[in-house]
Amino acid sequence: MNRLRVLGQRWPWLDRALDVHERVGEVNGGFIASGITVSVFLSLFPLILLVTAVVGYLAVDDPNVAKNIIDALGLKPRKVMKLLYVAIEGRPAGLPLFDSMHLLGREVSLDRLRAARLRIGDDDARG
Repeated sequence: MNRLRVLGQRWPWLDRALDVHERVGEVNGGFIASGITVSVFLSLFPLILLVTAVVGYLAVDDPNVAKNIIDALGLKPRKVMKLLYVAIEGRPAGLPLFDSMHLLGREVSLDRLRAARLRIGDDDARG
């Protein structure tokens, strides 16, 4: 810290930043900042679920909704479909995806999607 203080004498903006750093440490600002960060991070999950529900509700009659969303997000359709194939069929290619889901049935398809979410570390997949 002393080396930085020497540089702070040379550059006033660095000295000011070091003063702020020390003051934040004195008042335990790191704990406050981490609490705010966790709160904001956790509050994003309900928002994501809401957006998903609204998109699903509005797109119920649109057969191209998945393609439109993938295009709008700038993702590559092949990569997205490959992930879905691996989650449902256990391999990167096979029967048409929705045919596979129909043959497997609703519960097996959902179980496989939940298992895939668990493998990638999604804690929300447990419920």
